[in-house]
Amino acid sequence: MSRSVTGLELSAHPYFVADVTPGRVDGTDAPIVFRFRLSQLTDGLDVGSTLEPVAESDPVTVRQATPGRIYWNASDVETGLLDVAGRLEISWYPADRDPDSTDGTFAYRGGVVFNSIYATALIDPVGSARIAATMRDLQFDHGAYVRTEVTDEFDTGEAGTLVFAGGATEPYRFETLAADTVRLTIADTEIELGGGWF
Repeated sequence: MSRSVTGLELSAHPYFVADVTPGRVDGTDAPIVFRFRLSQLTDGLDVGSTLEPVAESDPVTVRQATPGRIYWNASDVETGLLDVAGRLEISWYPADRDPDSTDGTFAYRGGVVFNSIYATALIDPVGSARIAATMRDLQFDHGAYVRTEVTDEFDTGEAGTLVFAGGATEPYRFETLAADTVRLTIADTEIELGGGWF
């Protein structure tokens, strides 16, 4: 998937979100890896121009035949790189394939439905997507989420465990860092919410 972003001030809108629904990929049950990439148009024209990558997101995985939301917090990308980007691309491939393979083993057949692709000035849509993806993955691994057990309360938040139907637990920590800045950690995933990050 590739879309023009010329005219959009990315340095003021560095948070990207997209809803995706991967179909089944022939010959594998592996989850699908997604990456956002910003590219520069080498000759300044959108049509027929060669693309030169300027920044790429970390991978986000979504299971096959399962709707999900992918995200990228690009606020740490240099402003100059954001300003020269002319296209936003989203690549996808099965997690059990090597995208750098040159021997033909990377070949696969399948499809993905993309919806609601946008850039925003607010971090909250990225944070919400990370919470949903983290909880979805934990529930696939441990069963349904059952309850939260608070084990520590302090002035700026709380910590404890999330309990799942299979009996497994995962730690969480919620902290208010400033009036409008919150950090939620679930298992090993740090999630930023609020307006004080950018």
